[in-house]
Order: sequence, then structure tokens, then C-alpha cells
Amino acid sequence: MEPRTSSFRRYNKMRTRRSLPLAGALVVLVVGTALNAPAAAASGGVCNPGCSANVEFKSDGEILTVHDYSPDGLSAVAEFDTHRDGSISYFFNSNSYEGPPAVFNLDLPEGTLVRYRACLSHAGSGVYTNCSDWYNDVA
Repeated sequence: MEPRTSSFRRYNKMRTRRSLPLAGALVVLVVGTALNAPAAAASGGVCNPGCSANVEFKSDGEILTVHDYSPDGLSAVAEFDTHRDGSISYFFNSNSYEGPPAVFNLDLPEGTLVRYRACLSHAGSGVYTNCSDWYNDVA
């Protein structure tokens, strides 16, 4: 007859062996869920050097907001690229420093890769200066 302690140890070993595959499956489930998170969870923003222009993109609803934070006589502008046809779209805040930010409701397919940056411009000149780096995001 075996002492009680050894049967307890045997039981514990079997229980541990059974729970390891379950723990592994849970890790795979959690990591897989995190990697497959919906694209609309992404959102970001970027300032130009000096932060006189700021661009924010909210993936949920594809909302682009352009802020003008400086009374310098220049317009804040967002350069926006969807990587679709090689063209870049420009979204101006013509409300000036004293007005509200300019808000644009875009219509993009879910999961579209986008990039944007904040710049300054003289309205209508087509010349964009003091731009931030490009910021990559997902619609």
C-alpha cells in the first residue's frame, strides 16, 4: 500500500499535464484576438514642427480634423494619401487660428491603409511648407 502523499503527487502531476494544453490554447486565443483586432480601432494624429498645424484621424467613422494653432496668416492643411491611385488629397482649415478646427467626414473602405501629415500653406498657392513626417494609419 502506497502512502497518501505519493497518490496526491501523482494526482497533481496528472492535473498539471492536463492544464498545460488548456493554458497554451488560451495564449493562442488571446494573441490571435489581439492580432486580428478590427482596423477601426486605429486612430492617431500629428503636428508639424512647432505644432502650428495639427492633423488628427479617427478611424471609427473616418473623421479627419485639421487644427490651426498659430495666428501666422498661413492655413493649416492635411496632406492625405490612401495609397490607391498615387494622388494626394488636401484638406484645408480655412477657419483660421481664431475659428474652429476643420472637420472632414471621409468615406473609406474598412481596412484602407492611409497616411497623412500636417503642413502650412498660403491658401490657393499649392505650396506646402513646414510639414510633419508622414503618419501611417488604417481606416
